[in-house]
Amino acid sequence: MNKPSREGVRGTERNEETNGYWPATNCRISDIWEIPARSRLYQIEPEGVGTPQSECLSGYISRLSFEHVVTSGALIKFELLQNSTVRLVPRHDDEAAGDRGYVQFAKSLMVNGWGEATEALIEGLERGTQMTGFETLTMLPFAKAISSYNLFAHVRRWCPECYEYMRRTERPERDLLLWTLSDVEVCSDHRISLQDTCPECTEQAPVFSSYAFPGYCPHCLAWLGKAKDERMSSDELAIWRAASVGTLIAMSPKLEVKSVAKILRQNVFACAELFANGHLGTLASLTQSNSIHHYPARRVSLGDLLRVCRKFGIPLTDLFTEQPATLREGSKDYGRAAVVRGSVPKQAENANIHRAAKRLELYSRTERLLAEILPRVNEMTRKEVLEESGVSLSYLKQNFSAVYKKMAGLMGNPRLEAQRLALKQLDEYIVELVREEISAGHFASYREIRARIPAEYRRALCTIKARVRATRAELIATATVLGDSPNSLKRSSES
Repeated sequence: MNKPSREGVRGTERNEETNGYWPATNCRISDIWEIPARSRLYQIEPEGVGTPQSECLSGYISRLSFEHVVTSGALIKFELLQNSTVRLVPRHDDEAAGDRGYVQFAKSLMVNGWGEATEALIEGLERGTQMTGFETLTMLPFAKAISSYNLFAHVRRWCPECYEYMRRTERPERDLLLWTLSDVEVCSDHRISLQDTCPECTEQAPVFSSYAFPGYCPHCLAWLGKAKDERMSSDELAIWRAASVGTLIAMSPKLEVKSVAKILRQNVFACAELFANGHLGTLASLTQSNSIHHYPARRVSLGDLLRVCRKFGIPLTDLFTEQPATLREGSKDYGRAAVVRGSVPKQAENANIHRAAKRLELYSRTERLLAEILPRVNEMTRKEVLEESGVSLSYLKQNFSAVYKKMAGLMGNPRLEAQRLALKQLDEYIVELVREEISAGHFASYREIRARIPAEYRRALCTIKARVRATRAELIATATVLGDSPNSLKRSSES
């Protein structure tokens, strides 16, 4: 550290033994030396930032808690959440679980993705370590562009060869962000499948747990660098997917978070223009990507973006690059962006022609069948007409509106028809009950009559009382005309 100059010190005095200037007793240290601010937590640099081997946030918290000789749950509860302005209230069972409850609560909100828990932990780390850039340890830069549905694996996964390499090179063991994504199934460097069970206790571990440490099993503390199956994977598609996602993670520190969604939307529509005649539906059908059908109303999944890139030979990073060469007409890479570029528009055109031919064939067949059915439509029910024509009611309403109106006028509404039938059957049943009352010389209460009526009639109509009154009046009037004595009938006062 440099000695202070005479001009920078107030009230200095000469020290002959050291041949230097030393501050007098009334001088503060801050007037002489600039002391940097101290952090509460160790300033441990994240590993692999800007590379495919970037560390994940959960693994970094585990390493930091190990250096402080505390559990991850205690670090989150007493340090990270205390330093954050985002207040997370754990559930009652999490509170009873102690420190582990805070880890489980954070895990439920995608600690390596985005959400309130991720923002709270990042803010707590920035304040505790006085460092920045922790968002690159998560998928937070892609929050507004990629769907979170099925994005992360449900259990912790790792590559044993990567753990062994970290130990041999004396680098700190770490969990990669690449391993937490569900679309990555193999290690692209060592070409082996990712492991998810401990080779000693054969137990699976959660992605984030209170007693976890990179490279070791949280259950039995066994070293996870021992692989159960050392055979190399021959699935080239899985290796390509892992390598593509790795390049996407490597470019996350260079992205402008505010414009990621806009750039992706422009490039997806550019793919639709180049390969699917401008139709997102055709692009989704060609690549079998379900989320493309609803884009941009809903965010697209990472797996569907990989399918689009694989189909047309586009690097995944180009979809997040503004005006990439592979999608810009006139560039030297545009001609060889995809081997299938010449055949894809033809495939899309053939698919459209095939669908149009099928629609025309269905229309002609339905028209021919309806011409045969209409002369005898009065003798058929709506269900029989639809079964013979082989189409749905909505298809008839959309394509044969005149026929549909004619059918509706002839056959009526099936629900109203059912109600009319129920009314007719109910009236017949009430007439029989009232005739039995008249012959017995005693009127039953409405409650008794309602109990005797079958349940299907009671459920269909609730005007039983009025109908019984009308039927009694009609039958009594008829009996009076015929000379009978209706006054002898005993009426019940119950209602």
